[in-house]
Amino acid sequence: MKALVMLAFVLVGAVEASPAPRAEADAVDLNATIHSVDVDAKMVEVVTGIGHALRVYAMRVGPSCQIRVEGGSATLAQLKSGPVVHVRYRRTDAGMVAEAIETLPPLPGGGER
Repeated sequence: MKALVMLAFVLVGAVEASPAPRAEADAVDLNATIHSVDVDAKMVEVVTGIGHALRVYAMRVGPSCQIRVEGGSATLAQLKSGPVVHVRYRRTDAGMVAEAIETLPPLPGGGER
């Protein structure tokens, strides 16, 4: 009987310990600078400051990604390195996927954002 109870605890523990399938995360917003754009691979790399460090984020640009440059609708090919952008993306098992990319207007006088 004691062995049966122990087996039950082991089996219940194994069921609870098994990882749940990873669901897609909620959308995340990020302001960053475009580092590079690869139209053929449908990828974009952006750079942002985190504390005293810089981070480069590479993300896929899906066919439903809304791209806006200077307030108007645009294509991935119209994005160039340099401008500050607002990016909305999701983390998936396949990596980061951009849902929206919009260039931000420069600040008056060229100050920091």
